[in-house]
Amino acid sequence: MKKLTSIVLSLFFAMSMFFATPFKAEAATFKNYDFSQMTFDYTRGTEYTFSGKSVNLSFGGKYKEIQFLLPETIDMADCSAVTFNGNCTNGKTAFKLYDVDGNEVAVIYDFKTNGDCKLVPDTTTKVNRIEIMSIV
Repeated sequence: MKKLTSIVLSLFFAMSMFFATPFKAEAATFKNYDFSQMTFDYTRGTEYTFSGKSVNLSFGGKYKEIQFLLPETIDMADCSAVTFNGNCTNGKTAFKLYDVDGNEVAVIYDFKTNGDCKLVPDTTTKVNRIEIMSIV
């Protein structure tokens, strides 16, 4: 049985990410990550600046994106959910998870509000990066 481990990412486009990963303990384990713990990986048409634990994003148009490496690789076989917390002030956003080979393994589209966005990945691969993409 999977237990909830959560990764939380914080953006000023305020995003947080929770990964839920069970360990040998009985209770669920939550992992919270913010952008001060991540490494910039790739951008296409997106400007960014860090503000403490958050990142401020400015997308240059539709389908522009940015990727960050997580501070550790997460085994999705042990993860029941990923929660992103964001403040999307201008349109719709997509959150994506990528495996260690660079393949997209999970995505949630149409985030267009503020607060939590929960993704229940249907994969058992190992994930080590996230992507944020504008879809307007």
